[in-house]
Amino acid sequence: MVNLKLVEYIKKEAEKGYSYDIIRNYLINYGYGESEISQAVSYIQNPNEVLEKHLLGKLIKDHIKLLLISFILVFVIIAAFLFSPIFQSGKESYFRPVIANKILEQGEPLIINIDYENLEGEVLLQIIKNGDILFDKNIPLIKEQQEISISVSPGDYEVNMRTNGFSKQEYIRIVERGVTGEDITSITERLQEREESRRDIEVEDVSPQNGDGETGDKALNISQTVCRSLEATYYDVCLDDNARITKDPNLCMAINDKFRREACVMRLVSEINDYSLCEKLTIEQFVKLCRQLERTKQQLSSSEERETTVKEDEAVETAETQLAISNIVKNVFGNTVVFRFNTSREASPVVFYDTNDAFLENQRAYGLNTTHEISLGPLEKGKYFFKIKVDSLETDTDSFVIN
Repeated sequence: MVNLKLVEYIKKEAEKGYSYDIIRNYLINYGYGESEISQAVSYIQNPNEVLEKHLLGKLIKDHIKLLLISFILVFVIIAAFLFSPIFQSGKESYFRPVIANKILEQGEPLIINIDYENLEGEVLLQIIKNGDILFDKNIPLIKEQQEISISVSPGDYEVNMRTNGFSKQEYIRIVERGVTGEDITSITERLQEREESRRDIEVEDVSPQNGDGETGDKALNISQTVCRSLEATYYDVCLDDNARITKDPNLCMAINDKFRREACVMRLVSEINDYSLCEKLTIEQFVKLCRQLERTKQQLSSSEERETTVKEDEAVETAETQLAISNIVKNVFGNTVVFRFNTSREASPVVFYDTNDAFLENQRAYGLNTTHEISLGPLEKGKYFFKIKVDSLETDTDSFVIN
């Protein structure tokens, strides 16, 4: 990468009347390398060509890294398949649990007949009512028939079973003692209708819709059903990921954790430019940031005409002004990191970050300024890599750790 400070020094000395050879000899005696000096001189004489070569070289390196990562992943997948018990034994694995009786009198044990082949380990059994997990236990795969005694009140329950990548979902009903055969027939029919309805929803193509429309409500119901089938600790993460894909704020509002919920809403504000979502925020730092973004958006809209009239002058000024990023400071607060830095001219920089050098995530500083502050979070624990980019200029890769 071109040493911008060296470029500025050579330009100043050249303006004083010194030739490049004299400046070169002085810098060599001062300890600078010939390659670094030549690169700086070339940048002064033809900056576009130097930048193109730099970017081309970086692009080639990035492609080589991606190819190497892809090769390693393919190798790992093939090795895992070749050395898996299923491949070595040549037997097909399957898991077919069946609930013996889906209508139980209060206090009656739940009997699950498990038909499986070429599996080992445990079955995760969950019994859920109205979104609350009442029974959550790992059961060893040592018997073909498992009898579970449950003591719960009458009502409808969801039963989830997962093991070795297989999953099964069933519905049961607990009834009061003394229910007649006619009642049980009616209950059985309603349970069958409910299960058929669930299967129809799972295969239906639902388009995401922002706001509180019918389609949005249906997507919310489906996402919540899918996410509840996961372990409780992943429920909020599941909804957050679905909101990221569908851009549906209703999914954000269904998240239990307050900070994650409002961070999800805040992300959608910047992605879909719907500042009415600011009303859903209660955490002070998010409320202030949301209103600041709204004001910045209004200022940008009102200045569009003025910016158009001076576009050519600004283009000339930008070309004449050397762009630089300086005074980079990063501070980690819990699961959030804050970057503060300066640019030599007004700009709207972007921080690219990820847990590897793919840099799939990014956050932009809104508005044109020379002093910038960009916050990332909430983030999961681990080491993250980042770089700051303004137009075609970007910093070297650096890192930070979330503990």
